Amino acid sequence: MIDDRFKLPPTATKAELIEKYNQLLDVYAQKVAEVREASKRRPATEARADVAATEVARGASVDSVLDAVGALRGLVGRTLNDLTDRMAAEAERLEQLRRAADLEAARLELSARRPTTSTRATGRASSTRTRTRKSRPGSIERCAKSRSPSKRRSARARLP
Repeated sequence: MIDDRFKLPPTATKAELIEKYNQLLDVYAQKVAEVREASKRRPATEARADVAATEVARGASVDSVLDAVGALRGLVGRTLNDLTDRMAAEAERLEQLRRAADLEAARLELSARRPTTSTRATGRASSTRTRTRKSRPGSIERCAKSRSPSKRRSARARLP
């Protein structure tokens, strides 16, 4: 606690004791002045903080708070609408991709079902592969729309 500069040897004279006492008194006076200065600064700082808080409180009326809340609500609403529009656009894009994939699958299925005959290169027909057809709802209607009347009859005859 006591600083080494204030310690006295046991054989100190009266003059040395008075000198150390005066030094200690000066240091004490400096510490008291620092504490007073800090206490003066602290209330000034607190006073500035109080003034700032009062200014904010004066500026913040019920109407201004309600306006700020309304603006925030509008911002949230616009953001949600924007996200909804983006999600709807992505859902539509996904639906288009699904349709395209279904059409491509149907095209590949039709091309795989057609019998392979090659009369161009050799002049005679090669062996025709026969496949079993799975009946799907609406297949007769598709055949009816895309084929001539004689082919429609043969398409109906082939159904199980």
